[in-house]
Amino acid sequence: MNKNELSTYYNTKRIEAYWYNAWEQSNLFSPNSSDSLPKKNPKQVPYVILMPPPNITGILHNGHTLFVTLEDILARYHRMQGKNVLWIPGLDHAGISTQAVVERNLKKIKTINKNTLTRKTFIKKIWQLKEKNESYIIKQLKILGASADWSRSYFTLDKTRSMGVKKAFVIMWNNGLIYRKQRLVNWDPKIQTALSNEEVIHKTKKTNLDYFAYKIYNEPKSEIIVATTRLETMLGDVAIAVNPKDIRYHNFIGKQVKHPFIPNRDIRIIADNSIKIQFGSGAVKITPAHDLNDLLIAEKHKLPIINIFTKEAKLNKICGEYSGLDKTSARKTLKQKLIELKLYRKTEEIEHNILISQRSNAEIEPMLSKQYFINMKPLAKKAIKLVKDHKINIIPKKFIKTWNHFLINIEDWCISRQILWGHQIPIFYNIKKMKQLLLNTKNKKNYSLLLTQLLKNNANINKVLNLALLELDDASIKLFSEASITDLTNNGTSQTYYQEQDVLDTWFSSALLPFSALGWPNNTKDLEAFYPGSILETGSDILFFWVAKMTMLSIYFMNKIPFKDIILHSMIVDSYGKKMSKSNGNTIDPVDIIFGITLNNLLKKIETYPIQKKSLPMILQKTKENFPKGIPPSGADSLRLTLAILSCQEQCLNPSISKIKGYKSFLNKIWNATRFALININTQLIKPINTILDVLPLTEQWILSELQLLNKTINTSIEHYMFSEAANKIYHFFWIDFCDWYLEFAKNILNSNNIHKKEITSSVIIEVLDIICRLLHPFCPYITEEIWNKLPLKDTRWKNIKFCAIAPFPHVQNNLINNNAKNKIKIIKNIISIIRSTKQQNNIPLEKLTEAIIISKNNINIQLLKDFNSIIKKMAYLNSLKILLKSNFNIHKNTTINFNDEFYIILPLQKAKNKTIKKHKLLKQNSKIIEKISILTNRLNNNNFLKKAKKEIINLTKEKLKSLLEIKSRIQKSISIIKK
Repeated sequence: MNKNELSTYYNTKRIEAYWYNAWEQSNLFSPNSSDSLPKKNPKQVPYVILMPPPNITGILHNGHTLFVTLEDILARYHRMQGKNVLWIPGLDHAGISTQAVVERNLKKIKTINKNTLTRKTFIKKIWQLKEKNESYIIKQLKILGASADWSRSYFTLDKTRSMGVKKAFVIMWNNGLIYRKQRLVNWDPKIQTALSNEEVIHKTKKTNLDYFAYKIYNEPKSEIIVATTRLETMLGDVAIAVNPKDIRYHNFIGKQVKHPFIPNRDIRIIADNSIKIQFGSGAVKITPAHDLNDLLIAEKHKLPIINIFTKEAKLNKICGEYSGLDKTSARKTLKQKLIELKLYRKTEEIEHNILISQRSNAEIEPMLSKQYFINMKPLAKKAIKLVKDHKINIIPKKFIKTWNHFLINIEDWCISRQILWGHQIPIFYNIKKMKQLLLNTKNKKNYSLLLTQLLKNNANINKVLNLALLELDDASIKLFSEASITDLTNNGTSQTYYQEQDVLDTWFSSALLPFSALGWPNNTKDLEAFYPGSILETGSDILFFWVAKMTMLSIYFMNKIPFKDIILHSMIVDSYGKKMSKSNGNTIDPVDIIFGITLNNLLKKIETYPIQKKSLPMILQKTKENFPKGIPPSGADSLRLTLAILSCQEQCLNPSISKIKGYKSFLNKIWNATRFALININTQLIKPINTILDVLPLTEQWILSELQLLNKTINTSIEHYMFSEAANKIYHFFWIDFCDWYLEFAKNILNSNNIHKKEITSSVIIEVLDIICRLLHPFCPYITEEIWNKLPLKDTRWKNIKFCAIAPFPHVQNNLINNNAKNKIKIIKNIISIIRSTKQQNNIPLEKLTEAIIISKNNINIQLLKDFNSIIKKMAYLNSLKILLKSNFNIHKNTTINFNDEFYIILPLQKAKNKTIKKHKLLKQNSKIIEKISILTNRLNNNNFLKKAKKEIINLTKEKLKSLLEIKSRIQKSISIIKK
């Protein structure tokens, strides 16, 4: 095969493997920090993107491909703009999720039990999972074409990031921003850890509201009725609260009631303005250890706080004979007991809000627990102001309201987790200071006598410490707590220091990434050169988990914004509209889309996902229905282009296999059109485009003008993150303008003997292909790199530039924009299109040669039509074309007519169609067009659509409406002519 020829087959696998390897070997994606140091090169502006680090819990699925595609588009675009681009990849240790995966895997091994493993051995197994998944995730990212700098890849638990986490914690602890306190937290009984507010899901479900009575002491006939959705919590009741304005209970306030199961408990009726008179009975049982509102009331009235649950959310020893029961069993048992005691009154079914763990899907139990928190209010105020002052832009803007609402109402962040995998909190308990505190403190009311006895009897120091941490107040514990970057336990050999066993929330380390990924807390050249970043592109679902936290901590530690723009993309869903999740069995490995996979292998892969056994058969059946023949290979470029074009959708997008297949057809079109050009062009005839600009024929003026307009749109669209608009414009230009029109125009020249015209046409075709490759490269890097390197005289045009990936992104040449050429070619295109559609309307095969007469309404374009006579004949399949100037004419018996504003186009027919039949057909077409116009008009008159839809969607709707109105006008004129 000739050096400048493309193979007959567009082999995606070969091309994609070859070019990524070539880019990597040439070190294209690793910028030199020295080139971006402000003092050394003030003109060089770095462009920095922080990749949202995938979790090591498993391989990437199709839901991840969107961020890879959009971020790579930006990275490649700005790299071609000449900027020093750094796209930083990394992986997140994902504390809770990763530990859950390992625990699930251990359950499959009957000889191994998590509880029998040491912390060190268990963590070793997690590291093994990390190493296995890391290599495949990086492989996936590379196959997708991610032009990230792998030499700067990080892991959130590596040495540098661990040092950064310790440094950050110590600074915030010493500054009083981090504190330890007993508070009501979201407790996940399945994982047995505290969760932050952002890690719980609010769900509404139907539940029972149970009414039961408390008897008033010494008043056998008096009772007060309370209502609850959680009957089991009555075992933790310490009071009953009523609103002081509720006249029903004026005589009850201050009285004591008798607990039916705990007779010695002092439960009094108190008055509090927070109680809603209209809810339930108007009397509220107070269980402060398991309800935030109850806790606030208890603190105000100095009530005791009694915890009734174990970490597994079962009733504890305080509950006596009911201890050990889970919530559901306890609820049924207590209801039955109350019925037997004749204290149960009634049941109502209501809609009730519950909290669900986003991590385990278990129902959250509010639990009093001593945890570490960050005071978020002062940090949040600055983040709100940054967006308000446009120092940081949130795109789409609709999320600004969400951002403000969250930050204005932000609560302190619980950062401690009771798991093994993660950054161990760098708090060290000084045992000597603890002993001194316990033995010397005169007031021992805040802890039990048992604690002192254990200490005096030289009991196991871990047991003493754990009890002290549980019983001592927070101020006392802080007296023997020290935050340190270095390990004060000296790897566990110290007898003085013991480290806190809890680990930090995963999002704490992730929140530091804008600067820790660049080497902080060390003063690295990368940190100096590449901080702050340029943009953050991620999903809207982690706006609070990650984006807001990064913003707040970056301002706190670096005193600079972490990024200028925050772009929030849509969510990828399956064909049923569900979010992609391995536990749902609806994920697809993007590699399987790129390379293809058989149905049998796809089913085997799904069986390895963490799916509930009862759901697996149904999921496998759906998979068979959706992919009866497996998944055909599509290549990375097809998948990327599909995602880019669909990215305009606001909330959810579904890149179905059929859509991906459709865009692969487009790439095949590019391949075949280029191959046609390379076969039919004589390389020796190609001239530098600047040497022939003064002698360009009309068609060449037009295509180069359209190319400049396209170029302008692409640059503007990418700069404004309108990826869909940019991709769609390229699609339309290449398929319609270049292939369907220009190449058809050019065939006459390429097949002629006119060397001068062939030189011009050949040069313009190569120029267009060169620019198209560079415009399309950020979206489809592989096919464009292959074609660009095959273009004739590439090395002459682009000396010392080996790759399209680093070739200059095309700049608009305004001198080539030619409205006159655009308008004239539009006339030719319209005439050809009208003749073709007229044939179709009259059931004449397009390829059948017919006659045509074009009657111009004026003399202006007669010469234009004559110049294009042969082209019109060829493209409209005519054997004869007459071009006349006539203001009045008669419709002959065996003719059909169509027109635009400037021309009448008459086709003599061998068999005339009955006018009535034709009129009926036109009326039917008109009716359908009017219906479509009505739908689009209503859409554009809908304020909700105009507010919520993206700009490119609105513009596309307007274009469709304009086109339909033009068609309607032509149809109605045809109807009016038939009536004559």
